[in-house]
Amino acid sequence: MATLHMRIYNLDWTPSPEAHAAMVDEASSGLRPHKQVKNFVIGKDLPEEVFAQAIFEMSGSEDAVPAGAIDQVNKTFFDALGGPMSSKTIETATSPFAAGGAATAPIVEYVQVWFPSSRLTPEFRASIEADFARFDDIFKRGSDGDGGLNVGWSVNDQDHEGVEGGKARCFFVMRGWESMEHFGRSVQSDAAKEALPIVTGWNAPYEMV
Repeated sequence: MATLHMRIYNLDWTPSPEAHAAMVDEASSGLRPHKQVKNFVIGKDLPEEVFAQAIFEMSGSEDAVPAGAIDQVNKTFFDALGGPMSSKTIETATSPFAAGGAATAPIVEYVQVWFPSSRLTPEFRASIEADFARFDDIFKRGSDGDGGLNVGWSVNDQDHEGVEGGKARCFFVMRGWESMEHFGRSVQSDAAKEALPIVTGWNAPYEMV
């Protein structure tokens, strides 16, 4: 399993292209000395461009990462981009940084679907994964500009305002796209409309960036 650490930073202002590039350079330079960071990518939300997103892959499982290493990496992002809006650790079966992985695409769609931690038995997780596989099979009939797909689950319990009665974890989807135009056409296709009820039937809160 690949272990990813996803962070989303709220800049609270719209940086100029020059300012954004400088922040990315600062964060990138700060990450290089951290030997545990195998791969990373930093981007911005579209179309508003008021968020900076960062996702990085640590070598080994979360338990194998030296104590304090993640805190040091987090500080690097904090110093370059400002305070974190949210962060989470995701386990995926394959690395999104591998050839054809979602993180290598020009545009990356992030979807987080939240469920109560108490429901996440192996059987429940398998049913969600099977549902998503059915959704994706139908969705891909009308998609254009595919740039890779990676899915996984968050590993730590977190509070979520849409989940009552305890902690939550998310089913996480990364999908790469060649461009925003390809994304727009694909999500408006007849195949997407046919597939959507499969995942909306979960009746679970979700976030998409």
